[in-house]
Amino acid sequence: MKKSNILKFMAFSAVFSLMSSCSLDEDNPAAGDATLDNFAAWYGLQTTCYTPLDQQIYTASDWLFASEAGTDLWVPKSNGNSYTQLFNYDGLIGSYNTVQKLWKQCYTTITTCNTVINVAPELKDGAPEDIAVLVAEAKTLRALYYSILVTQYGPVTLNLESSSSLTGEVITRPVRSSEKVIYDAIIKDLKEAMEDLPIEPYHGNHARFTLKSAKGLLARVLSLIHI
Repeated sequence: MKKSNILKFMAFSAVFSLMSSCSLDEDNPAAGDATLDNFAAWYGLQTTCYTPLDQQIYTASDWLFASEAGTDLWVPKSNGNSYTQLFNYDGLIGSYNTVQKLWKQCYTTITTCNTVINVAPELKDGAPEDIAVLVAEAKTLRALYYSILVTQYGPVTLNLESSSSLTGEVITRPVRSSEKVIYDAIIKDLKEAMEDLPIEPYHGNHARFTLKSAKGLLARVLSLIHI
C-alpha cells in the first residue's frame, strides 16, 4: 500500500472511531437544538458577533494598513515597494486583499448582529435581563463595525436585516446609504445599548462590551462626523 493510501486509511479510521464513540442524541448546551428560539443557541450565535475582534481585525494587519497607511503615522522604508497600494495609493482598487478582507469581516458579522437583535423577542426561554444585556452588546458591536466601514469606505450600504437563511430574501442589488444615515444608525444603536449595558462585563468576562465601551465608542463616532 502506498504511503498516501496508508495515511488516508488512518485518517478514515480515526474519524470512524470518533463517530462511533459519540451519540447524535447527546446534549450539546452550546448549540441548543440548533434553532434560534431558545436561549442556548441564540447565546452561541451572539458570541460569534465578537469573532472579528479576536480572530481578524485586531489580530491581523488588515485594519491597521487600511486605516493608518498613507497617513503621517507610518512611512514606508526607503525605496521599498511593499504595500505601495496603501502607502502611496498606487493602484489601490476595491479587490485589493487588505481592503476586501476588512470589508467582508465587518459585513459578515453585521448580519450576525442583525440576526441576534431581531430574533431576541422570539426567544422562548432565558432571563429577560440577560437577553437585554446581550442584545445591547450586539448593538454596540454592530455600531463598531459600521463605524469602521463608514470611516474607511464612505457611504456604504446600511443593512439591518437578519441573515437571508432566516428571511429567505437575498439583496442582489444593494444601494448605498448616505454617511448621515449610517452615522444616525450607529448613534441610535449606541444610545439604546447604553440603557442596558452594565458597568461590569457580563458574567465577569472582560472581553465583553460594557457601558464604558459604548460611551467611548459614541464619543469617538461623534468626533468623526464631518457631515
